[in-house]
Amino acid sequence: MTPERFEEIIRRCRNATKGPWYWDVNPAFKRVDLTSGKSAVMVFKRWGMNSAQPMFLRDHIYEPVTEFTRVVPGREHHAEWFQDLDHPDANFIAHARQDMEDLIEALYEAHEEIANLTGSKYGKIEENNT
Repeated sequence: MTPERFEEIIRRCRNATKGPWYWDVNPAFKRVDLTSGKSAVMVFKRWGMNSAQPMFLRDHIYEPVTEFTRVVPGREHHAEWFQDLDHPDANFIAHARQDMEDLIEALYEAHEEIANLTGSKYGKIEENNT
């Protein structure tokens, strides 16, 4: 992993709402929030007749996802129906899978290097593709 990639992951993590995060499901009120304990990271608001739109916190107010959209560079001709989100928590969520994969791989490489330097045994955990 390059130092730049590592810094990118650290920056995204530091800009996101502090954790731990967990889902808060309230069936009685038909509500699902992603929360950090003290405040929700993301809540959902009805959007039209059949949909819900996520809402993110900005300056202590939950605002609809549409307030955080941006046109994707190079895709301006599709701006009417294809946009991206620009919010620290949304960016953290969107990149979490790849960031974790990269960090785990870097950790494996560090363990292998330590094992090679110290002469100890190191076994890589098998992938689970379920």
